[in-house]
Amino acid sequence: MRSIIYHQYGEPAEVLRLSDVPALPAPAEGEVLIRVHSRPVHPGDLLGIRGRYRAPGNTAPVGADGARPGFEGAGVIEAVGAGVDLAPGTRVAFFPARWAWSDKVLAPARFVTRIPDRLSDAIAAQRTWHRSRRHCC
Repeated sequence: MRSIIYHQYGEPAEVLRLSDVPALPAPAEGEVLIRVHSRPVHPGDLLGIRGRYRAPGNTAPVGADGARPGFEGAGVIEAVGAGVDLAPGTRVAFFPARWAWSDKVLAPARFVTRIPDRLSDAIAAQRTWHRSRRHCC
């Protein structure tokens, strides 16, 4: 699996790298595994990459394993955990889910919404921030 990672804070063009990372585990109860097709660049992602989302006085560096940006996007469910009422193959938008700038994410099913056929993944991914739970776009 591939993911965008940064190992130090700075300007995105200077610190972001596409890297191979370990595959995600199978979804646990209440989770879905999503192959991400579209992920927006949210202003909050850029603040985090630049180190501006830290609490005042926090000067800690990025952890040794690096950090992965992204919390929202759209894609297709590949697998579901127990207790999930969504099926593999379903197009969905998600927010929040960690590491959205990766090939795949694990997301809590309660934060995943079916995408209507009339919407592209790119549009649905950018509209997740203002939708109510389970009612996309």
